Amino acid sequence: MNFLWMKTMPRSYQVPHSVVSILSLSVLLHYCTGHPISWI
Repeated sequence: MNFLWMKTMPRSYQVPHSVVSILSLSVLLHYCTGHPISWI
């Protein structure tokens, strides 16, 4: 099922997935350090 899903969406998912991972990482850093992140 994963293989078929990756074949149907080869490239269109990679960019939003990286954006979501970067946003979640910055939110995690914001909660860990307690300082606001200026570029959000």
